[in-house]
Amino acid sequence: MLPATVIEDSGCVPSGQKRWRVREPNPDAERLAAELGLSGTVGAVLWDLGHQQAAACRKFLEPKLSELSSPDKMADRARLARRLAQAIRQKERICIFGDYDCDGITSAAILCQASERLGADVEVELASRFDGGYGLGSQALERILRLAPKVVVTCDCGSSDHESLRKLGAAGIDCLVIDHHLVPDEPLPALAFLNPHRPECEYPFKGLASCGLALSVVAELRTQLGADFDLRSCLDLVAIGTIADVAPLVGDNRTLVRAGLRFLEKPRRPGLCALMRRAKFEPGASITAEDVAFRIAPRLNAPGRLGNPTPALRLLLAKTDVEADALADEIESLQIARRAMQNAFRASSQQIGRAAVAASRKRG
Repeated sequence: MLPATVIEDSGCVPSGQKRWRVREPNPDAERLAAELGLSGTVGAVLWDLGHQQAAACRKFLEPKLSELSSPDKMADRARLARRLAQAIRQKERICIFGDYDCDGITSAAILCQASERLGADVEVELASRFDGGYGLGSQALERILRLAPKVVVTCDCGSSDHESLRKLGAAGIDCLVIDHHLVPDEPLPALAFLNPHRPECEYPFKGLASCGLALSVVAELRTQLGADFDLRSCLDLVAIGTIADVAPLVGDNRTLVRAGLRFLEKPRRPGLCALMRRAKFEPGASITAEDVAFRIAPRLNAPGRLGNPTPALRLLLAKTDVEADALADEIESLQIARRAMQNAFRASSQQIGRAAVAASRKRG
C-alpha cells in the first residue's frame, strides 16, 4: 500500500517509469494526528482507514479485551456450552473433532485444554487430507464411532456434514458444531450449531475464526460450571489460528490477536517454546502477525500437509519439555521435507514453462 501522503500519477510517462506526486495535506487528518500525538503520515493513514475520531483511533491502536463484542447474541452458544457442562458433570465421553489446518487444530487444542482442566473425559480426533479429507468423512466417522462418545464437538468443520451428523445422531451421540464456513440452506442435524454466518445469529462481528469461537465457548462453559479457568492461557492459540486462517485482522480479531501475540513473546506452552526455538526466534523478541504466518503456522501445518496432522496437536498440548522437544524435532523434519518438495515442484514448473516457451518459439 502506498504511503497516505503519496499517490501514483496515471498521467502520460515514458514506458516502464512511474510519476509520483505528493497528496495535498488533509487538515482534518493533521488535527487528528496532533490530538493523538502521532506523525502526520500516521494520522493520514488512520483517516483513510476510516478512523476519524480520536476515540476510534485509540481503540484501533490499543484494543482491549474488555472491549470485545458481547457474545450473548451468538446463536446456540449457551446451548452448546450447557451440553458440554452436562457431559463433564456426568463424566460422559466427549470427542473433539478438528480440521487438519491451523484453525481446526488450535480450536481443538483450546477445547481439549479447557475440558481436561474442567474434569472432562475427552478424546481428540483430527481430519486427514489422506484419510477421508476435509470434514466428517466416512473414515473420520468410523474413528469417532470406535471411541463411543456421548458428545461430538466439531471444530472448523461440520457446517455441511449433514449425512455424517445424522449418522452420529442415529447412534445416540449429541453433535455440537463450531464452524465459520458457509452455511448451507438445509438445516443442520445438530443439537447446537455455532456459526456467526447463520442468518439468525445476531453476534455483530462475523469475522471470527473457529479458534475465536472455541474461546467464546470455553468462556461460557466456565460460567455454566462455575469453574475457575484462565481464558488468557488460550490467547496464544487464538492468535495463531486466526492469523493462519487469514481471518480479517479487524474488530474482535484484532483485539484477540494483539493480546495473543503478547503471550507468544513470552510463551508458557512447552510445545510453542520448543517450536519457536527451532524457528530461530530470539528470546523475548517482539512477535508480529507476519512471524506467525511465515514461521509458526507453516510448521504446525507441515504434518497435515504430508500425512497425519496429530503431531501438531500433541505439540500444542504437550505438558513437558521432553515431550515438546521430541515433537518439535519431528515437526521440524516434516517442515524441511515439505519445503524441499515445494521447491522441487516450483523448479519443475519453471523448467516446464521454459520448455514450453522454447517450443513455441521453434514453431514460430
